[in-house]
Order: sequence, then C-alpha cells, then structure tokens
Amino acid sequence: MGAAAVFEGNGRAANMGEIVAEGHRCSGAAGQIALQLRYIRPMNIRPIKSASLPSVRVEPQLRREVESLLQEGETLSEFVEDSVRQALARRSQQAEFIRRGVASLAAARQGESLIDADAVLEKLQQRLVAAKSRRSTDAA
Repeated sequence: MGAAAVFEGNGRAANMGEIVAEGHRCSGAAGQIALQLRYIRPMNIRPIKSASLPSVRVEPQLRREVESLLQEGETLSEFVEDSVRQALARRSQQAEFIRRGVASLAAARQGESLIDADAVLEKLQQRLVAAKSRRSTDAA
C-alpha cells in the first residue's frame, strides 16, 4: 500500500491506506490520489468557510463599477473577501507601525540616544551621491 498516511476529515488519521473526505472513504489507488492531492493542492484554495460578514448596502453605480472590473471567473463575493483580507493586513501593519513608533518614543523619552534627523538626511544624501557615481562609472 506504500507509505501513505490516512486522513479523516481535515487531516486526522483513519486506517492505513484509506482516505476519508466529506464522509466518503477512498482506498487503494483512489486513496493514494486523494492523499497526493491533499498535499499538492494550490495555495490559493482556502478552507471551507463557516462564518459570514454582514452584507453591505452600496449605490448601484458602485456595484456596477466593481462588477465591471472583476477578473475572469471571479465572483463579487470573492472580490469582497479579498478586499477585506487586504484591508485587514493593511490595518494590522499600520497598528504594528504605530506600536513600534510609540515604543520608540517612550524609549527616547527615557533617555535612549537619539539620532538627529539632519544627520540621517546627510548620510542618505552621501549614499545617493555614491550610488550615482557608481552607476555612472558602470555605464561608461
């Protein structure tokens, strides 16, 4: 039967050589294929969704604009979900940025050494000049 593991439902082991998916048992070649597919499935396939977001009322023009820009095979629900995921990631990054800034400010107020903004800008200017001179030398 080979070294195939057996999964029941979402990854729990059942009997060796057997796959249980959505209540259906597969064994033999079908079980092997199901097992392989479980490991090679595309990364963009997400788990079954069991929660929902509130519906959003919008102007008809906005809906028409969104629908006109959907990609081939993309549904409005997929577009909304993707938009929510992107907004969530953006807000998470913003919150982390603010957290680090507040921590840095607190550390500065407690006497940690600070770097003058003019010194930082001067150093960046020096790096830019050096990069431009390297670029012009490489082009010649």
